[in-house]
Amino acid sequence: MQASETRSVRLPPHTKEYISDVSFYVARHETKAGTHMQRSLEYAHVHRGVELGAVLSGTGIVYLEDRRYPIEPGDVYFVDGMMDHETAGDAVSFIIMITSSESLVDIHGDTRGLLLLQPFTALRSGVSPVLKNRRDLVAQLEDVLSLSQTGSPHDRLAAWIRTGLVLVEIARSVSAHLTRTYDPAWMKDNELVTRAVQYINLNFGKQFSLADMARALNVSGSRLSHLFKEYTRISPMEYRTQVRMAHAVYRVKSTDDKLTGIAADCGIANMSLFHRLFRRYHGGTPAAMRRRRRTP
Repeated sequence: MQASETRSVRLPPHTKEYISDVSFYVARHETKAGTHMQRSLEYAHVHRGVELGAVLSGTGIVYLEDRRYPIEPGDVYFVDGMMDHETAGDAVSFIIMITSSESLVDIHGDTRGLLLLQPFTALRSGVSPVLKNRRDLVAQLEDVLSLSQTGSPHDRLAAWIRTGLVLVEIARSVSAHLTRTYDPAWMKDNELVTRAVQYINLNFGKQFSLADMARALNVSGSRLSHLFKEYTRISPMEYRTQVRMAHAVYRVKSTDDKLTGIAADCGIANMSLFHRLFRRYHGGTPAAMRRRRRTP
């Protein structure tokens, strides 16, 4: 699982972009031929949910936070959308799938559904996001793309079911790596952090404190805060703010909803705070973002 060729990469100054919330998005993308790798990385972005990719042709990298991982045809990658990421290279063709983290848990009605979310949480502990030479999974994602484009609701459901099978194989591969590499105590702590991430994704629009979340997860607030920061490098409340701002940017970009309503749906009652956080995370105001959207 750990890629021996990974290394840190320093990006040029760039603005972190929050792209749309989606429940299930599948498409084929291709990086432009002749595009300099470093130039491509200026478009690193974040979004709610999780992302899968299947490399069809070309070679490049997956950039994730401060590291980059080589990719080539037959590779599959997976990333937590809330981690700064981008796929870059010269004429790399790949299938991309984005879905909500909630849907991973909803596949199964109890905590076993967290098994599908766990690989994405483990990325913050240094697990490689690339599964090398998994042409079997690439073929499945090609089927997912074909089924999702027919316009049939039955085929779209079939596409989602096949995506679930790909997610199971990713979880199986990552779990085997974690079991070999980490002790049971680490695995237990990682599961707690995964549950905390899911709690935030489900409840970001509500008012809750660290103590509220700790009670819901049956753990002390100090332990939750310590483990969350150890595994993700940010606090639970900072992660909640990131999720809120990702949703806010999506709403500002894709709707004409009033800002007071957007802020309220993000769990932020104070408009001054909402504007301050928006500027901090996006580098501009909601009004300026909407003007850019409307400019031909």
